[in-house]
Amino acid sequence: MKLRGSRRGRRRLIIVLLFLLLASVFTFRGVVARIIEPSSVQLTEAATWIYERVFWFVTAGEITPEELEVLYEQRDALAIDKAAFEELQIKHAETLALLGYRDRTETEGIVAQIMAKTISGTTATFVITVGEDDGVTVGDPVIVGGGILLGKIASTGSTTSTVTALTDTGYATAVTLFNESRTIGMASGTIGDLLEITFIPTDEFLEPNMIVVTSGLEESVPSGLLVGVINTVQEDQTSPFQTAIVEPLADMRRASSVLVLPQQSYD
Repeated sequence: MKLRGSRRGRRRLIIVLLFLLLASVFTFRGVVARIIEPSSVQLTEAATWIYERVFWFVTAGEITPEELEVLYEQRDALAIDKAAFEELQIKHAETLALLGYRDRTETEGIVAQIMAKTISGTTATFVITVGEDDGVTVGDPVIVGGGILLGKIASTGSTTSTVTALTDTGYATAVTLFNESRTIGMASGTIGDLLEITFIPTDEFLEPNMIVVTSGLEESVPSGLLVGVINTVQEDQTSPFQTAIVEPLADMRRASSVLVLPQQSYD
């Protein structure tokens, strides 16, 4: 009896250690991933295989169905907590960047969260958690990061607003290219995730990776907000104009927090 009790105690100790190991993996996943990233998938698969077989070998005949259910619930709770924690980290980083822009430019922007997104071949819109009651008006620019234009307010309600993103085919904004002559034009959304600036005279120098910013020629949009970089320059030998295909720096699919810039905040 003594030997059996001792063996059972060791098995329970192993179970506890296994779950502590699992918890530590969840907790320090980010640090571990950076260290072993090249082989993380293989290591994860191997660890799962070992864990499952050791767990069942050690606990076979020693754990009741009720106890097993509790262990599974604890495992699921750890996974849910970890996922929520990582989401909070992402939102925290985005908010810090937005507040940094506000402090740097002394602009009284309004921080908001994205509630819903609509993305199709021609449409790119999203709904945010601020509206007329917060001082938001149609045409206000919406930015992410340290000053990257994501879109403009298309319509407002009392507590929410709909934003048209840069890549929406119905969107266009006045821009300036960072070339020698500071070429100005209109950047329009296209089918896909790119923008285009048309009717640029062929004698204007353009090249890939050239920066594109807002020109300030629109009443509601300040100058200097980052729009994107030139991806491709299209020329037509029969036309006196060329087209710049621009890759936006902001992507609404990855954004969760934004900053609205009411016109009065930068006048």
